[in-house]
Amino acid sequence: MQPIQVIDVRVDSNTKVTIHIEFCEEKDRFGSEAFILDSKAAPHESTKIRFGNDHDTASKAFAAAFHWVAKWSAARDLPIIGINNPCSCGLLSAEEQIHVTRQYGVEIPVTVIGWGNGS
Repeated sequence: MQPIQVIDVRVDSNTKVTIHIEFCEEKDRFGSEAFILDSKAAPHESTKIRFGNDHDTASKAFAAAFHWVAKWSAARDLPIIGINNPCSCGLLSAEEQIHVTRQYGVEIPVTVIGWGNGS
């Protein structure tokens, strides 16, 4: 089983983008993907987007996914209001996540096992 970290990005009050960071042991590389969960989105927007599995660090895999989330939310004029790690930070610490989000001009809180049940 591959180690996976789940990172929920809250985009306004109706939208959550879940990012998965995965460590690919056989390649000694990291991959990432994002799932958009939006009760108001068109069906074609409620989908999975992959960002490759050839990143040499978890931080770079997260940056690839978060960069896309930041562009996606800005194009829709939706604010990113927070990040939660519902299961812990096994691959990428909260501090590293904050460092990545700041690279894209996003100053948001990052919590670990926060937001209550169901994020």
